[in-house]
Amino acid sequence: ALCFLERGEHRLRKARGHHLATAGGEWSRHVAYARTERGKGMHAVNLDGDIGPWLQVNKLLGLKTSAAKYGFADLTGGQLELMNLAGPGSGLEMMSPVAQGMPTSNFFERGGYYRNPVVQKRTAAELLAKLDERIEFYIVKPEAVAFAAIFDELLTGVPAQGAVDVSPATGAGVKERR
Repeated sequence: ALCFLERGEHRLRKARGHHLATAGGEWSRHVAYARTERGKGMHAVNLDGDIGPWLQVNKLLGLKTSAAKYGFADLTGGQLELMNLAGPGSGLEMMSPVAQGMPTSNFFERGGYYRNPVVQKRTAAELLAKLDERIEFYIVKPEAVAFAAIFDELLTGVPAQGAVDVSPATGAGVKERR
């Protein structure tokens, strides 16, 4: 696992360095970069087994850091997903008490709103409740349990007891002691 992590971290640093050097910190430059051949390649990087997970982890860490600056130090899974889905600023706005009853159409660009049925015809509070509901449903699935056990093991260095192995060799959801 450590070799995988080191390899992923190295690739991520290399990709991030190129992307930041090219696009900088302005969103319009990121959009313009995404339309170039190299930018399209950066999207494909998300599919890479080593880099994709690191990109997601770093994005979520950035969302948590941003939320903490505005007083949301302990986000629920639904709140984190709301910020990921709507964008950091809109997600934070949707979590404010004044926005809870507002329609989600106020927080999404038209195309994004109509492409995602989960956000349609809901208030900010209803969307957050729906995201929480979906997370609660999926978090108990064998794949999610296995992922959490592996993540905890990497963080603590202590092997998980009775973790669920979802590898093709053993079959999805087969309990196996390591």
